Amino acid sequence: MQVAAERQSLCVLLSGVLNELDVFRKITPAVEVVLAAEAAKVAQEHTIEHERTTTSAVKQLRNDLKDEKVDAEDKVRSVVVQAPP
Repeated sequence: MQVAAERQSLCVLLSGVLNELDVFRKITPAVEVVLAAEAAKVAQEHTIEHERTTTSAVKQLRNDLKDEKVDAEDKVRSVVVQAPP
């Protein structure tokens, strides 16, 4: 799966380079295309890592909320049990 994705990415990159070479007849735009693709990949990896961190934080908050709810329910039960008739 990863090999196919890399192959597709490379094909898109090469297509962009060929288009730039065809339009500008220079190598400079091709270098810019490669650098832009690398920057986009780094940005995407950063976004994925940020999403993982955020997801982990949300899971932790949900667990904390669940624990607090259980504690609150236990306190209510103990108050009800201790209440005089």
